[in-house]
Amino acid sequence: MIEENKFIETPVNLSKIFYRALHYWYYLPIFLAISLTSAYFIYKSTVPKFQISSKLLISDEQEQTPAIGSTEAALPGINLGSNSNVENQLIILKSSQQIEKTLKQLDFTISYFKKDAFKEVEIYKRSPFYIKLDTSGIQLPDVKYDIEFVSKDEFIISRSKGESLSKKHKFFEQIKIDNLSFSIIPKETTQQIDLTDLTFSFQINPLEQLIVYYQKKIIISDITTDASIFEISLIENNVQKGMDFINKLSENSVAYTLEKKNQIAINTIQFIESQLIDISDSLNMTKNMLENFRSRNEMMDISMQGQMIIDKTEALEVEKNIITRQLDYYKYLENFLESNQNILNLLPPSVQGVENIIVEQLVSELAVMNADKQSLQFNSKEGNPTISRINRQIDGQKQTILQQAKSNIVSTQEDLDDVNRRLIQLSSEIRKLPQKEQVSLDIEQKFQSTDRMHTYLMERRSEAQLAKASNTPDNEIIEPARLIRQTQPNPKQLGILVILIGIFIPFIIIFLAIYTNNKILDKDDLLSMTTHPIIGVIPHLKSNLMIDNDSPHTLLSESVRSIRTSLDFFPIPDNPKCILVTSGLPNEGKSLSAINLAISYAQLGKKTVIIDFDMRRPTIHKLMNIENNGYGLSSFLAHHNLNNTSNLIHSSKIHRMEVITSVEIPPNPAELIAGEHAALLINELKKLYEIIIIDSPPIGLVTDAVLLSRYSDINILVTRHNQTPKPMLTNLLRDPKIQSINNLCLLLNDLPVTQRAYNNYSYSSKYYK
Repeated sequence: MIEENKFIETPVNLSKIFYRALHYWYYLPIFLAISLTSAYFIYKSTVPKFQISSKLLISDEQEQTPAIGSTEAALPGINLGSNSNVENQLIILKSSQQIEKTLKQLDFTISYFKKDAFKEVEIYKRSPFYIKLDTSGIQLPDVKYDIEFVSKDEFIISRSKGESLSKKHKFFEQIKIDNLSFSIIPKETTQQIDLTDLTFSFQINPLEQLIVYYQKKIIISDITTDASIFEISLIENNVQKGMDFINKLSENSVAYTLEKKNQIAINTIQFIESQLIDISDSLNMTKNMLENFRSRNEMMDISMQGQMIIDKTEALEVEKNIITRQLDYYKYLENFLESNQNILNLLPPSVQGVENIIVEQLVSELAVMNADKQSLQFNSKEGNPTISRINRQIDGQKQTILQQAKSNIVSTQEDLDDVNRRLIQLSSEIRKLPQKEQVSLDIEQKFQSTDRMHTYLMERRSEAQLAKASNTPDNEIIEPARLIRQTQPNPKQLGILVILIGIFIPFIIIFLAIYTNNKILDKDDLLSMTTHPIIGVIPHLKSNLMIDNDSPHTLLSESVRSIRTSLDFFPIPDNPKCILVTSGLPNEGKSLSAINLAISYAQLGKKTVIIDFDMRRPTIHKLMNIENNGYGLSSFLAHHNLNNTSNLIHSSKIHRMEVITSVEIPPNPAELIAGEHAALLINELKKLYEIIIIDSPPIGLVTDAVLLSRYSDINILVTRHNQTPKPMLTNLLRDPKIQSINNLCLLLNDLPVTQRAYNNYSYSSKYYK
């Protein structure tokens, strides 16, 4: 008995792995072709998308214009500061109000597309026609219509991915589809283009959906952490369309900050101009009255006493005007707050020339609160707790200002009454003057008072206009919109796809095919599993599976000769020699191997017989084309007739080789093999033949081969490339019954000639035919 079979671990052989991987080489061109085809289809069918961006400078300063009386103020007392910060400006920039304003300035209501074999591309500003919508109709969102031209000026309209509206239409015709009413108007260049067989489409984009769409697409990112320059970008399927949107949005952002700065100045100018209309009329009227009176009465100057009265009256009138403006502003403030008007239209005290630090500060704080509220409202929903808190603060501030205004109205009215009393006293002194001088003095006072007010308002208007003209926006466009890159289809991603599908995946498949394959692949696998000798390898052949006498120098013939030579090294008598051929499982080529081995011995000049002891599935007679005479091995053993061996043995086409076939399948093959008549038959054949080849059933399934091994000198276990499972063979070799078999050796069958074992030979070699 040979020593117990052991599983032998061997180091990883990279060369062997490489040659095994070459067996699956065809995966690479297949998957490479698939990946290239997929990449080409994706490239052709994907609608291109582009990243477009611009750079915008957002000022982070909160400039405050000096208060009334300051020499630094362009318009004394008017606060033209931005009162904004970077965060607020970014929120406003992406707000629905700004986007809505931008979209209304652009022609995005209808999108035009052109179809080709693979995709549909938007042709912004390049459509050969435009749609003139009747806006009184109900517009259907997310409905696209196809326009297929059947002639130069005739077309058929159909719903995209829907039914065709088969009626033909022409340019300028009023078309009514669904709830839409529109006309298709050709552009001037359309007459020079043949649109026949071309298909276009258009889609109506509701403003609300466009606002949401662009709000989601806009990306704002800072360039560096130390600067307030931001990049505004979006992904768009048309470069020009994306550039137009970003440029217009940036322009509106710049204009917004300038409008905020100019709002108070504009309100001030409008207020002053409304007062100047009445003052100018009064000034012209009093001037004419004064000139007419002096002309009629030939008066040029007034007396010294009258001049003194005029000077005193003028001083009181100046004081009265100041008090009156204060009183008017406080009443305006009271009426404004009680009527709950928009705080944006609230004029500060400085507009009326009112100097009241407390009121000025309260109104300024109210304006700041309202600005914060507006910034939050751009991107916040109703019920935002922060806005609710600011609303409460605004209401409290209004009440404080209202109380202050009412208190100031009372005190200012008292001051005005005091001035009026003093003016009445001067009037009594005027009455002591001559009658004509009294009238002249009265007209002179009215003229000078009106003239001073007119001059004051003119100065204030000029200051407001100068302040408005000198304002600059907080934001600035650093870089207009430009194309950054194409995002879809991305050549890099397609390259990765080609590498992934065309190279990486087949390598994974090959790796899995190699490392998950638990079948015997080559001679090294057998050597790593057993210490039993490996007597040889039979190559894989598509034809001529048996040795042919006419071609004695084929690769198959030489392989079998090598096996035959290896068998001669076993320490057994030269003649007769009994060789058993079995396998672990069916379909591993044991019968063909037994036949070829028998043929090889016959060619050597040995008288050889091959016995088909696989009585369960006899195949020898089929492989060798031997006609059955109805009498075979099973019948012979069952009837115990040793004298009838002449009918049992068949001749073959091979000289000195004969065959014993098995015809009928017996119900008890194991018992027949174990019987004494099988032993008597083998002994009888040893007297007649030099070589006896026994083809036995698979040893891994039935015990027939173990029983027959008692008569054999050498036992060959046939394994097959990529067919014999390694676990099965390991368990089989560890079976005590198998280990008890003498002179057990292994043979590897059906090894492809491309394997490493045959890499030094080819059919073109002069040694093989």
